[in-house]
Amino acid sequence: MNFTIIDYLKLLNEKYTIENALYILTEIDEDELEKGQYLSTPESITRVCIEIIKAERLDRKGRQSRLVDRRSYIASLLVNEAYNTLTYTGKLLNQYHGTILHHVKRVKNLEKDKQYIENVKDLNDFFNKNKSKI
Repeated sequence: MNFTIIDYLKLLNEKYTIENALYILTEIDEDELEKGQYLSTPESITRVCIEIIKAERLDRKGRQSRLVDRRSYIASLLVNEAYNTLTYTGKLLNQYHGTILHHVKRVKNLEKDKQYIENVKDLNDFFNKNKSKI
């Protein structure tokens, strides 16, 4: 039987979910959840970010503010939390490394912007909620 991360969070009665980023939990996810290591290692953060990129198609071209904000948030996570290079992060998001650097700097400048906060609220809640449990 296949479970999504949404199913798992519902079982835990968690109110924070990424509704657009449904992905099948792998054995690696399940092992990390059991050990309390989910989203606590760079590899785990990178793997989950890759699944979110695929599910939300953040690697496609587009300049809609919601798409750009979410892409910036994920790029910042991949560089600052998972310690990936700008080049590797750029390959994941189908962008140049210079654009990734711009995304990372942009997040620092937008931390208090209401529209940005609204656009990434579910991502921010998900990553911070799961980190705090560890």
